[in-house]
Amino acid sequence: MNARKTAALLTGALVLLAAPLTAGPAAATTTTATGMLAHTFNGKCVEVEDSQLTNGATVQQWDCVGQPGSGWYLEDHGAYDYIRNSNSGKCLEVEDSQTFNGARIQQWDCVGQPGAKWYARSLGNGVFNLVNANSLKCLEVEDSQYANGARIQQWDCVGQPGARLSLSPA
Repeated sequence: MNARKTAALLTGALVLLAAPLTAGPAAATTTTATGMLAHTFNGKCVEVEDSQLTNGATVQQWDCVGQPGSGWYLEDHGAYDYIRNSNSGKCLEVEDSQTFNGARIQQWDCVGQPGAKWYARSLGNGVFNLVNANSLKCLEVEDSQYANGARIQQWDCVGQPGARLSLSPA
């Protein structure tokens, strides 16, 4: 799916939510207002641990309680998208742009690294996978766990519940 379709998918999901959302900082590219990325099977959010602002901060799942590290926005770059954290402005990325199953997801400055390039694949009804454009693997919560603090990683896209996301109001 190209970036325009990705932006349309995420924007469409926002319209369905009919809730006010905040946009991230201005960028030289198209920025689309988004919200919290929530797992559809357990309702928990993808967040930066303790809402940290540093490169390398772990991305995990946690209850969606409006914490600053749980807000994300899409930045359209044509062939791919950056998913930026609204609190830090840093990109959601696969650590060291690794391509194997189980590689850890973290935040890092957006500097064109392959591991920070994503696209959304629609599953219908506002549900989607985030697929890394470098590895072609899905962002998922490890073993589709329910616990707060469960690690976010990449894994083959095989229909697992932990890779199914939706947008929730920020």
